[in-house]
Amino acid sequence: MTDAARSTSTQPIGIVAFVLGIVLVVVDFVNIFITASLIRAGDHASLSTVSFIMATISVVLALTAIAVGIVACRRPGATRVYGAIGTTVGAMVVLQQFGSLVYTLIVSS
Repeated sequence: MTDAARSTSTQPIGIVAFVLGIVLVVVDFVNIFITASLIRAGDHASLSTVSFIMATISVVLALTAIAVGIVACRRPGATRVYGAIGTTVGAMVVLQQFGSLVYTLIVSS
């Protein structure tokens, strides 16, 4: 099997990681508008619930992107660019959510 045929057969895993990274960016973008609309409406009771749900979705997608990205990068003969991008975006989202958690704990105490 040639290198080109081998890389195209293992490429879909990296593309899945890349797409998960894009989905994470879109979820974060949508979260900004949802949060702003809830604050503008004065619905502070729903804000914490929606924030928790969005953070949970983000963390689950981020951990999935990291896992799939690592698998894509570890496959022999695969192009590692898409897997690396998915892993990096997933790690950034996990770090962001961890920072938000620490910020919340500091502010609430």
